[in-house]
Amino acid sequence: MKTSGMSLNKIKEYTKAFYTEDELACIALLQEHLDKLLTQQENITHYIDVTKNKILNFKSS
Repeated sequence: MKTSGMSLNKIKEYTKAFYTEDELACIALLQEHLDKLLTQQENITHYIDVTKNKILNFKSS
């Protein structure tokens, strides 16, 4: 989870919820993390497209 960008505090919360079998808390923490990852993915995709367009503009001029 750390390598996917989850903060240590959130990992601790998740671990506590996991070991106490609090499935609702686990789901909520994982969903929150997934939402953040999807937002990051959208942003990265946007900047990849912008960068590709800039390269194409340089190559066509």
